[in-house]
Amino acid sequence: MRLDLTSLMFNMNITSGGGTPSWGTAMGQGADHKFNVEGYESLLAGMVFKRISDITNVYCPLGKGGARQDDYDYTLAAKFDKVFVNGKRVIDSSFVLLIVTQLVASAEAQQHVGRKQLKYNPKITYNGFKYNEDCYKKMAEVLGLNENSAWFVSDIYVKNQDELYFKAVIANKDRSIDFNDSRERKDFCMGLATTSKAKGGYNKIYYGAPGCGKSFFVDNVVLKGAGIEQNDPDNRRFRTTFHPDYANSDFVGQIMPKVEDDKVTYIFNPGPFALALKRAYQTEKMVYLVVEEINRGNASAIFGDLFQLLDRVKDSSSDKYGESEYEITNVNLQEFLSKELGM
Repeated sequence: MRLDLTSLMFNMNITSGGGTPSWGTAMGQGADHKFNVEGYESLLAGMVFKRISDITNVYCPLGKGGARQDDYDYTLAAKFDKVFVNGKRVIDSSFVLLIVTQLVASAEAQQHVGRKQLKYNPKITYNGFKYNEDCYKKMAEVLGLNENSAWFVSDIYVKNQDELYFKAVIANKDRSIDFNDSRERKDFCMGLATTSKAKGGYNKIYYGAPGCGKSFFVDNVVLKGAGIEQNDPDNRRFRTTFHPDYANSDFVGQIMPKVEDDKVTYIFNPGPFALALKRAYQTEKMVYLVVEEINRGNASAIFGDLFQLLDRVKDSSSDKYGESEYEITNVNLQEFLSKELGM
């Protein structure tokens, strides 16, 4: 389950004050606040399996200073004794998850009555003990962090109904990070979360009016957040621009004649997609192919059957998370990669 970004983070501060994590994610939108089931199935099944029967012994601060307890119903609580962060077991730790239902309209939004939230506040107590606070400290130790390290959690999911997994993203291992406002912090986290969440990659479109800063955002938030500077010494950034005359052969590559020693041979001339794919095979780090002005070209003709690769496994608990669901065949591209990479 993907968490609301900036809702579970440590040492990522806003200089103007405020910006305390909300320690919660809404589990349903719309008039009836029904569960958005995709991504919640394993979590809900695990919470039912590990539920706390004496929920009256659970306490979670709700609202400013915990003063709005009567505005919420404690709907479901669960205590997990097998906790993992980034695949590593957090020894001698337990964690309490809580689902609350809002009973009273807030001053900010009348429509929030009935909304359910998943809460993971470090100050949640069960029988008076702060399991979560203790667990977060041990998570940091497992990740090799200190008390000032900047980090956040992007995903929570359950395996085998009794194993709770946290997907943590380290923003700065050595020190805290300050931001000018909440928007800057969220954009920074979004760039880091999307680059680290899937070994198979992800697809993202940024849109807006001309000159509003889309390219600037990609360069200075997304790519810089992934550790790619302007000079790109690791050669992990590739860029192309679509236009009306741009074709699939330009994007992927094409067979071209080459004259050498009075002989004509035909070789595969790689496009930006082929070059980016080749680099992806050469490194374990994320490789980025940035397409500028994607709406100015005939995208369906330019991508061709590559469109099949854009459908990715969305279940974050799956071993194939982020991988393309469908395969394609491109003989020329395969031969190029085999020759270049010795495959």
